[in-house]
Amino acid sequence: MDALSSEWRLDIQYRPGDRVAFKLANSMGAAAFECLIAHVSKTANQQPTSGDNAYWKHYPRGFPRQP
Repeated sequence: MDALSSEWRLDIQYRPGDRVAFKLANSMGAAAFECLIAHVSKTANQQPTSGDNAYWKHYPRGFPRQP
């Protein structure tokens, strides 16, 4: 799934490779993330953060181009 979402939401299923762009707090623009582990968003520790975590890889400069 490639999606653009304005905010992280509960009860959404994500699979490895899913790419999303979320707004982080009050920052301008959106940050790019790729799902690493299949999960249903249930708890706050599954939210994307401005750094990698167990569920998301953060791309600070946007998604890398695919050949």
